[in-house]
Amino acid sequence: MEMLSVSRLGSMIRGYTLEKLLAQETLTATYLAHTEEIWLEQELNITLLSLPERLSIQERAHFAERFSQTARALMKLRHPSLLPLYGYGDDAGIPYLLRPTMPPAITLTQQIQEHQQWAPSEAFKLLAPLCSALAYIHDQGFVYQFLSPSAIMLTRTGSIQIIELGMAQLLRNIGLEELEDAKKHPTDHLKDLRGNYLGQAEYLAPEIVRGEAATPRSDIYSLGIILFELLSGTLPFTGDDYLDTTRKHVRTQLPSIHTIAPDVPVALELVINRALHRNPANRFPTIGAFLKALSQVIDERLHISTSNTINDVIQQMYSLSFTANTEAPYTTPTRQQG
Repeated sequence: MEMLSVSRLGSMIRGYTLEKLLAQETLTATYLAHTEEIWLEQELNITLLSLPERLSIQERAHFAERFSQTARALMKLRHPSLLPLYGYGDDAGIPYLLRPTMPPAITLTQQIQEHQQWAPSEAFKLLAPLCSALAYIHDQGFVYQFLSPSAIMLTRTGSIQIIELGMAQLLRNIGLEELEDAKKHPTDHLKDLRGNYLGQAEYLAPEIVRGEAATPRSDIYSLGIILFELLSGTLPFTGDDYLDTTRKHVRTQLPSIHTIAPDVPVALELVINRALHRNPANRFPTIGAFLKALSQVIDERLHISTSNTINDVIQQMYSLSFTANTEAPYTTPTRQQG
């Protein structure tokens, strides 16, 4: 795969020196950057974006407009479970994003690999802060659209961070110019600027697969897939490749999680089934409604209190006083018995 061809180590951006390459993808490279200026935050993560050379002048202009509009909107978002965007700009034709450094953390993907099946109460403690963050971005007019466990970080201090918000929308292939229908490929809406598929196919809502507009109910679907995976230790839809998997979201009947994992009560299965309904109109109307239904099942059917967690989350959902140092509690899962 084509990647950023020239290292920028040692370069300076906005008074910060790029000191260490942290991650590199086909369209982005993220560096740890340091400054000696005492009035600035000493370290930041700076992500550089590399546009394909094939883009025309018009397409580059459209990308620059998309980049500035999206970045300005992202800078306004502040929630304890969202990694914030501090700034953005352009350095010699290379767009960049400024974010705070992450504390030591692992992805939810890594945690699932280590602990394949979670108890309902443990899964709820993880989903509660995620629901709070998603409800907040929905209220601000955003939809994550490509949410997956690889975008959810679990820190050593017990907090949860959703990362990469807005990146798929920035790097998507469509929207830079109006192509004639004959030139469009049926899967262009699922590709980035270099033609690579966006996100993880196992977590994509059916309407996203079909190329329809994402809504908050698309994120509810992705959360439903994550909950299904946490409780059963398996994914409901997998295929031979990306496209084969996406088709199953659209065409294949949802398997019964109670059949796969008999410890999951039928009442909880009904909540999951509604979140994963193929028709967005038949899903929960909001993230809050999904979380409330999940809480009720765990409280009333499993007799495990979620009151402390749910009260904290409701306060976050409907309070304007978000603080950057608030930690969202989660616990390391224990393996289900049976």
